[in-house]
Amino acid sequence: MALENARRVDMTRSVTAQISHDANKFYQPPIEVYYLIVSYLGYLDLRPLRLTCRTLYRVCAVQLNNIDLRTISTDLSRRHVQQLMRLTAKQASGIRELAICSSSEGPLGLGYRVLPSSPLKSQASKDLREALKKLKKCRTLRISAVEIKHTDYELAWMGAIDLTHSVLSAFCETQNSLESLTLDFRTDNVASLLRGGLERIPSYGPAELSRFKFGSSSRRLSYAENVVLDVFWGMGHRMLEPKLKQYCHSLRVLTMENIIFRYNYWLRFLRNLKRELHRLQEVNLFWEVNTGSKSTSLITQWNHNTIYDNTQTRVTYTGPEEHGALTALEKIASEDPLSVHL
Repeated sequence: MALENARRVDMTRSVTAQISHDANKFYQPPIEVYYLIVSYLGYLDLRPLRLTCRTLYRVCAVQLNNIDLRTISTDLSRRHVQQLMRLTAKQASGIRELAICSSSEGPLGLGYRVLPSSPLKSQASKDLREALKKLKKCRTLRISAVEIKHTDYELAWMGAIDLTHSVLSAFCETQNSLESLTLDFRTDNVASLLRGGLERIPSYGPAELSRFKFGSSSRRLSYAENVVLDVFWGMGHRMLEPKLKQYCHSLRVLTMENIIFRYNYWLRFLRNLKRELHRLQEVNLFWEVNTGSKSTSLITQWNHNTIYDNTQTRVTYTGPEEHGALTALEKIASEDPLSVHL
């Protein structure tokens, strides 16, 4: 019995000694610990405390290369972006998933000053592009605004939609092939979606949209959801296209009736229409059929498979069996393997 008690005491002492020994070790502390240590070194005047912090940092820094960075969760605040920029090539190559969400119920991109009219010209976008260039093996991107609850910050921030625009543009520039993209803009604070707040834009009428410049363009854009072109001829497609591009952010339905171009450039015109006006939902082409001629109809879908969207445009043709527009539509459909004939 005495021997058994002695063994128990020795085992207890051994476990206690091991716990005491392990308590003096720092094993894989989170990245926030490093930031807290390093960020305040320049503001401390007490030499012993500075020496202690530096020693602690040297002990912790050994574990930096052992941290698993396969999944990064960030709100892309200025501090987080700077941390991403400081990643080594080896660490960045291990990242497979980037999740952008709010961890503090605050907005995204906190600390940057961004205007809704030109999100791609901001310092935030420049830093983002520099940081995302390193993420060559990132295949999954998730952006969520669900956790955002308030935007009452003195520091400037980016709206979730503006930030998404900048991030996707950065991925396009780096030619990174994403395998999974998830966007979730559900939020209790609608103002967090656009910098400045949607509550300051009472409606999407022509007056409101005309105040803003989209991208780097300096010309004002017009607003119209439905455009009907009826019975005109002699105009070339090069004159018509710039007029339609004025409505590129608002146009949803385009109807063309009995249109006669100066030259038969329907293939070039319709290709440009498909490429430039991604927000189009319907294109209706109609021509009257002369007596003795046969009429035909064609309904097809244009697919817009880009990194920004996966929408479709319904194109309806009604007119004579032989027409340049019908031939052009059939040519475009044959070039698209995902084209759908209805």
